[in-house]
Amino acid sequence: MKPHQFFKDAVEDLAALYPYAEARSLVIRLMHYYCDIERSQYILYPNMEFPPNCEEKLTGALKRLLKGEPLQYVIGVQEFCGLEIEVERGVLIPRPETEEMVEWAFKLIEEKIQKDSGGVGYVPNGEEINSVRPFTFLDVGCGSGAIVSAIANRFPQVEAYGCDVSEKALEVAKRNLSKIAPTEGKIFKCNLLKENLFEFLPERLPLFDFIVSNPPYVTENEKEQMHLNVLNYEPAEALFVPNNNPLLFYKALEKLATRVLRPLGVLLMEINEKFPNEVMALFSSAKWSGVEAREDINSKPRMVKCIKI
Repeated sequence: MKPHQFFKDAVEDLAALYPYAEARSLVIRLMHYYCDIERSQYILYPNMEFPPNCEEKLTGALKRLLKGEPLQYVIGVQEFCGLEIEVERGVLIPRPETEEMVEWAFKLIEEKIQKDSGGVGYVPNGEEINSVRPFTFLDVGCGSGAIVSAIANRFPQVEAYGCDVSEKALEVAKRNLSKIAPTEGKIFKCNLLKENLFEFLPERLPLFDFIVSNPPYVTENEKEQMHLNVLNYEPAEALFVPNNNPLLFYKALEKLATRVLRPLGVLLMEINEKFPNEVMALFSSAKWSGVEAREDINSKPRMVKCIKI
């Protein structure tokens, strides 16, 4: 079979599971990943042949897609903030909405480093100047390590940490962060819902200047709105919360940040669009200021920022 025919047949098959445009996009990405050929090539040259060993890999990958497995698990990577992040089953796939939160974090971290150093001390992708101590960052519930890796890549001078309850997530996060920065002691196990949440910490935990979290926030009632490739393949514990306790992890984050965030430190969270006011209310006490919700590109409230007094 020639590439142009494979493309046509694969799109038709996948259109039974996905909207046509999405099916088409999946096949384009699949052929680029396994064969390094662009769609324009097999459209302009319909008689072109597949590179050696390519068709067999494509066929196997397509079979997995037709079972509903997400493309990211099939090819093992997802692009995130310009980085190629490894993913595999058992680890949540990073979303574009989370990239929007990280872009906000980039701006806030840059501003905070400049302010804390008196207007000097930050050089993009460079070193700190006149720094008294390292700027510290923590990604709570780090999953694949996409956020902590993006921060470490953008700010090499920052001490970036990540923690998660999942052993599989910790393995993948360490691999992703290791491409950018040393991981010894920087990726560790934690359980937000336990009192002794840092019992597995390999060394003494510093106070943090900045904490980011994308915790589970999808209620059980919302499952019926989700695609089967999410429900059947991605880890439920990284997605869902009980209907009667949708703020479960935000309550835990408030307690955590109260303990380990420095005065004037920033907490930034991704949220369920249905509960912005409820999340902000958790941070309405005298311990917090600057509580702000921000909308995503689809005009939905998806992020909340607050500052510890």
